Amino acid sequence: MAAIHATLDVLEGSKFTDPPTIGEIAVACAIGYVAFRLPDLDWRTSRPKLAAWYDTFCEYPAMKATVPAAP
Repeated sequence: MAAIHATLDVLEGSKFTDPPTIGEIAVACAIGYVAFRLPDLDWRTSRPKLAAWYDTFCEYPAMKATVPAAP
């Protein structure tokens, strides 16, 4: 859990590009995995910039098309 929090903290200070790079696509997929597997982890509250970026990124059609079904 410490590694997840540390990584999210670093990403909070990151500058993302438009269009996204392959690295940013990987970041969005990793955040999606964390959100899906650890729904009780409140990562958004202390990382508002990252949360806003992720919300915007999730509007891409490819992200919408690959949202996993609820467990």
